[in-house]
Amino acid sequence: MAAEDLAPVLRRLQRVPSRQVIVNGEYSVDSSDHKKIEALPDDFPDKNKYANRLGVLREDRNLCDYDHTAKLTDLVVGANDAAVLVQQFLKDAQGYLTRRGIKV
Repeated sequence: MAAEDLAPVLRRLQRVPSRQVIVNGEYSVDSSDHKKIEALPDDFPDKNKYANRLGVLREDRNLCDYDHTAKLTDLVVGANDAAVLVQQFLKDAQGYLTRRGIKV
């Protein structure tokens, strides 16, 4: 799957306010929550895989945003691998929420 195939999904996600829904139903709009990207619920599918990989994606994103000398080869995760990871994460997150009675 090509990264451009995820463009509609990413555009839709950009319109969603940044909020972290926690298992107990609370959420936060604290701007420092991005540092907690690895903090997934204990029973989230493939929690350890996603916790590690999402942290790496965040580092790659920061590199792209803040280092004007960065090149594609500087990324830890290639664009196509990132697209596949994000697609699988979104699928697992939707299933996780659906199983808890949350309509997505």
